[in-house]
Amino acid sequence: MNTAVATAPIAGARYKAISLVRRSLRFAKREPIGTAAGILIVLLLASAIFAPLIAEFDPTKTRVGRPFTGPGWDHWFGTDQVGRDVFSRVVHGGRVSLTVGIVSVLIGTTVGTIIGMLSGYFGGFVDIVLQRIIDAIMSIPTMVLALALISILEPGTDKLILTIAVVMTPSSARIVRGAVLAVKPNMYVEAAKALGAGSGRILIRHILPNIIAPILVIGSVQVGNAILLEASLSFLGLGPPPPNPSWGYMISQEGRDVLTTAPWIGVFPGVFLSLTVFGFNMLGDTIRDVLDPKLRGRIG
Repeated sequence: MNTAVATAPIAGARYKAISLVRRSLRFAKREPIGTAAGILIVLLLASAIFAPLIAEFDPTKTRVGRPFTGPGWDHWFGTDQVGRDVFSRVVHGGRVSLTVGIVSVLIGTTVGTIIGMLSGYFGGFVDIVLQRIIDAIMSIPTMVLALALISILEPGTDKLILTIAVVMTPSSARIVRGAVLAVKPNMYVEAAKALGAGSGRILIRHILPNIIAPILVIGSVQVGNAILLEASLSFLGLGPPPPNPSWGYMISQEGRDVLTTAPWIGVFPGVFLSLTVFGFNMLGDTIRDVLDPKLRGRIG
């Protein structure tokens, strides 16, 4: 009896593990693109987190190899104009791009969610004021707004994160507002009001859980857009200051002038940038397909 009791938790854990594997395989079969995107993002994040362990050379140290050495066993992605290892710079550049993209979107989506919920729930004067501010910001082209903000704040990683967060906030606020307007007339919201629940409790306990799907979708898609915007600003010399590696800076300042003679200097960071944006966009599409009730039956 004691043996049976002792082995019961092990059997239960084994059953849960097998069930999880089966569900994962079914999901991978149903959503192969989303699964591939998720694996790709995990690998990119792992390479960024463990960059010091993966990269053999210091990304900022010059003369670790001969200048303009092509890809080979000693330097997988070759070396640049001053002998720096391109692979090390690409891996460490991923830390900058992913950090800026993810942190800026977290800030922008959080602020946009708060604005959108307040605007959609209270309506009236609050909605008019907040939406006119959002309209004013959205009327300015994204790159022009980013250039203006980064010029005022001066270049730097923290300033770059703040700039991109401001640029990403309006679209999040507009989408969240629409989701709140769709949820607010439901009976459970009216019932909560009738029971005397305050506005804060209704927003947090009843509305937010029912609009989490569009928040997750816009957040995952905006990460790719934020990384692309960071690369564009770095391309213009407004990103992290050199010699710190950045994909956009490597493509423009380091790879553009030698594109015909040493293409690996700009091609490899460009490939990693494209894969990252593609991965987050595909992940966003998959999250939308899984969480959208209108599409759930179609893909099941």
